Amino acid sequence: MPASPSSPELPLPVTSLQTFVAIASLMGALMALVLFFLRKSYPPSIQGLDDWATFPILSIFAAALYTTQGHWHHLLSMALPNLLVVLIAVLQLRGTYRHFQRPVNHRLLAAVALGALVFILATSGEAAYYVHRLAFLSGFVGLMFGAQLHVLWQHRQRSFAAHFTLFTLVVLCGVMGLRAVTALLEPPPLGIYSYSPMQAVYLASYSFGILLLSISAILLATERLRGELERLLKHDTLTGALTRRAAFDHAADEMARCARTGASFSVLLLDLDHFKDINDRYGHQGGDRVLVEFVHRVEAVLRRPAALGRYGGEEFLVVLPDTGPTQALQVAERIRQRLREGTAEPRVTASIGVATFRGGRDTLDAVIGRGDAALYTAKQQGRDRIEVEVLTA
Repeated sequence: MPASPSSPELPLPVTSLQTFVAIASLMGALMALVLFFLRKSYPPSIQGLDDWATFPILSIFAAALYTTQGHWHHLLSMALPNLLVVLIAVLQLRGTYRHFQRPVNHRLLAAVALGALVFILATSGEAAYYVHRLAFLSGFVGLMFGAQLHVLWQHRQRSFAAHFTLFTLVVLCGVMGLRAVTALLEPPPLGIYSYSPMQAVYLASYSFGILLLSISAILLATERLRGELERLLKHDTLTGALTRRAAFDHAADEMARCARTGASFSVLLLDLDHFKDINDRYGHQGGDRVLVEFVHRVEAVLRRPAALGRYGGEEFLVVLPDTGPTQALQVAERIRQRLREGTAEPRVTASIGVATFRGGRDTLDAVIGRGDAALYTAKQQGRDRIEVEVLTA
């Protein structure tokens, strides 16, 4: 959104452009206020909101400063708002990277912003460079939006918020790219608010696009919060394993699927050996660390759609879809060996019971009950061992 000195007279089309930009900027500021309060109330794991709350505010200042061209020094009325446009694009990109937990190369962003600043200062106040500024800033903003588009495309979230943001960025990238090309092919009138059909489309698209990006930020943040809440409901807060209910739901769904397709289905019941002694010797914090490490080691052995859930206390349930008794026994043995490989104190072992769905009228409760009985046998037989369910007629 570059600028150049313009006439102090404001024809009706120019006034209309300024009014539209002002209204869109004020609406964006309201969205920024919402984002600010969301940042205060949302958990720290939802990042990027501070960046997304800042760029609409900067957009208001940029729009206001552009109206002072011909009245204030070009460094304030031209260079500063152009620099704010650069910062808006950079902050929007950084917020997107942080929100999706992608590493941010701050040195690269700083170098890009510094390069843009040098160009802006070098060409500011020179009417001969107006087209160059217009093409440069339009291309720069388009590239920043394109980088955000790349991040969202990599995540490919199937949600309204993601699709809404993708659509907005695609449109903005197209508008910015088109403006950069047309500025070189057909130089526009001097001054950002100098009316021309392309300038009107450009300003309207950019201003409305900033508003839509603010709305997108709110939608993405709300979606992430919903995901965090769903994760808290489905995962044990200490170990990260599925909760008992979530594990049972997952097991029921997978067993039903296996029953329909004729595939095998097995479960493992695991119990940490002598866990009470570990708590007594190392304290409950030490016991918590053991549980967390145990889950990490077991999950390293499992492959999707297998899942690990906390059955209760130091007991865990492993759901093994598409797995017969022989394969389930192999998985159990890999888990047992993985635990024995640990060298950190306290070292832990586990007793494991194996059970498999028999088809027909067999139920999940019955399968888990047989696995629990096999686990009890493993503990009775000396622990750190695997027992398979006893098959009866």
